[in-house]
Amino acid sequence: MNPLLLRSMFLVFFASVVGSFGAVFLKLGALRLNKNVLSFVNSRLILGVGLYLGSSVIYALGLRGGQLSVLYPIVSLGYVFTLVWAKLV
Repeated sequence: MNPLLLRSMFLVFFASVVGSFGAVFLKLGALRLNKNVLSFVNSRLILGVGLYLGSSVIYALGLRGGQLSVLYPIVSLGYVFTLVWAKLV
């Protein structure tokens, strides 16, 4: 197996894990929202957005060196991780 493809697979897998944490923190932050606009400035919501943005950057870096037909099934693992983290939290 090509070392560049392995690197891409690892990056996409890592992006899936990071993105799944982002989803959980977005949910935790959304629970703190109320009718006040300033409620959008809470640490969990900001962390969730940051993790989602970070996972998008990592995902884009991973796509550079691999084939989408190989990497995209790894992305779907993010949904599984999200279910696991949500159950644990």
